[in-house]
Amino acid sequence: MSTAIIIVEIAVALGLIIFVHECGHFFSAKLFGVRVNRFALGMGPIIVKWQRGETEYSLRWIPVGGFVDLAGEHPTAEDGADPRGLCNKPAWQKIVVFSAGVVMNGVLAIVLFTVAPMVGMLTVPPVIGGVAPDRDAGKAGLKAGDRIVSIDGQPIESFQDILNTIIARPAGSRFTIVVQRTEPGSTEPKEVVFDGVASKREEGDDWPKIGIGPEYEPKISGMALRSPEEQAGLKENDLILAVNGQPVSKWSQLTRALEEGAAGPVVLRIRRGGKEQDLPIDPAKLKDYKLGMVPPVIIGGVQKNGPAAKAGVKAGDRAAALNDEPWPTLEQFTKTIRAGEAGSTVRLALWRDGERVDVAFQKEVLPNNEGSRIGFTWGLAAGRPAQIGNIDPGGAADLARLMPGDIVLQANDKKVSKWPYLREDLLEAPDKPSLLQIQRGQTTLTATYQVEAAPLKRFIMEQSAGSPLLVTAPRNFNPVKAVTHGLRQTYQKIGLAYASIRQLSTGEVSTETMGGPVRIIQIAYEIGTYGLGTAINFWAMLSVFVGVLNFLPIPPFDGGHVLFVMIDAVKGKPVSMKTRQVVWLVGWAMVGLLFIFVTYQDVGRLVPEGILRWLGG
Repeated sequence: MSTAIIIVEIAVALGLIIFVHECGHFFSAKLFGVRVNRFALGMGPIIVKWQRGETEYSLRWIPVGGFVDLAGEHPTAEDGADPRGLCNKPAWQKIVVFSAGVVMNGVLAIVLFTVAPMVGMLTVPPVIGGVAPDRDAGKAGLKAGDRIVSIDGQPIESFQDILNTIIARPAGSRFTIVVQRTEPGSTEPKEVVFDGVASKREEGDDWPKIGIGPEYEPKISGMALRSPEEQAGLKENDLILAVNGQPVSKWSQLTRALEEGAAGPVVLRIRRGGKEQDLPIDPAKLKDYKLGMVPPVIIGGVQKNGPAAKAGVKAGDRAAALNDEPWPTLEQFTKTIRAGEAGSTVRLALWRDGERVDVAFQKEVLPNNEGSRIGFTWGLAAGRPAQIGNIDPGGAADLARLMPGDIVLQANDKKVSKWPYLREDLLEAPDKPSLLQIQRGQTTLTATYQVEAAPLKRFIMEQSAGSPLLVTAPRNFNPVKAVTHGLRQTYQKIGLAYASIRQLSTGEVSTETMGGPVRIIQIAYEIGTYGLGTAINFWAMLSVFVGVLNFLPIPPFDGGHVLFVMIDAVKGKPVSMKTRQVVWLVGWAMVGLLFIFVTYQDVGRLVPEGILRWLGG
């Protein structure tokens, strides 16, 4: 699809979601005889307006949101005495009016989820690409290549259906999984049933899992700087078709062909920009650059009232030691945390703004065979400051006499604020030594650092990643099946939306994962390139999230209006206009701050690293 068509599609879809939502309020108000003063699509200055009957209709410049102005929303309002004012209607009618927009978002989602497979869409097939041997799927006997056709009798159409089904139920739930498997030497797949495959949420998992992953196609989605892949001449979005003449259609086939083939030169058949070409690669001419150090582990989201939070652990803390193991790597940290049983003690030395904070707490026992809980997520500290974590003995950092906990301030006269900038500076000219300025405690030091360049013996593509395998889903023209699909997808996405909000509110998931209008439009554009049906499926999901967000019991969302109706009914009289105005003002201020925050994050993701660095980011 052309850029212009995709942009028009995004504008129409956003307008449709908002329009349908506001229509819910509008028509339900009309149904109960409530006077509707204004109906607006969009916010801000008016582009065009017209009067029809008692209602003024307008289209506004900012294509985010909209509103329906109803008469008499409060008894002391200017039109509160109007017998057709909303405040003079029964409580149940008020709740229907305020909830109707959310209901219409759900109806729209059902319609769009129903239409998408009829139009035709791309999806990740429900085929297992990899199995974790220590999780229940691996122990039960599920294998890579198995195609899951149903879970607990419910048909599975995509890999996302698998995840949604598992996420929707508590950890420890057991599933009956039916797969199609083609045995060696056979051409016909057979159905194999696996009973009692249990999910589990281990430390650091956002969701319950059974231990399977999707297939990836041999299309490069990203490469590390100065990686052997980059040195060999590969580029992002290159699709690898064959290795030494052996066709490959999956990432697993690609890596297996490289690992099992003879060491030495290889020839990759690739498709780049619609054209096929051969890319000869000689590993002997490539280098494996090693920094000899990694960033420290950083604490991500911290769950409120969890063991870690009670002990004083905060988001942004860095792990200076775990159970007396100083500056553990991400792998060491994950292995140690997950190895401890419920009730075992976790001792952490945390680096927090230059100070050391020691904490200790016990893992809590969780129900439903979910295991234990410490109450935080973790990852690598790539942000400010550019700090050194674990160091390889005898490696480049060790030879430069760098130490764990050191903060790199400058590299070759360039200021360094984040780990990606440090890596970029060190690998800009990897065969030349770099002069580093280091902060160690209260002391500033200099060090001469030389990246280690090891000869490459085999080209195996371990510093690049593939893209999820997308296939055209079979078109569904059966109305009953299509509607069933729409209902099931809407139900699953509602559960997913509430689970996401819960995790954000409890700190289980970092706010860095949040996105706003800019991010939505960016994703919508990318998905628009996959075709109309795939885009419709995305807009259906967005309609669900808009509805769920609007029904939160927080002013100024629709759920906030419903909350006040219920409070008024319990009190027997309406909350005063002054109180409502104060609450609404605070609510709008919070929404405004949230909008600024997510927009700032969205724009930051779009701005190239070089510009961000120039700006001091």
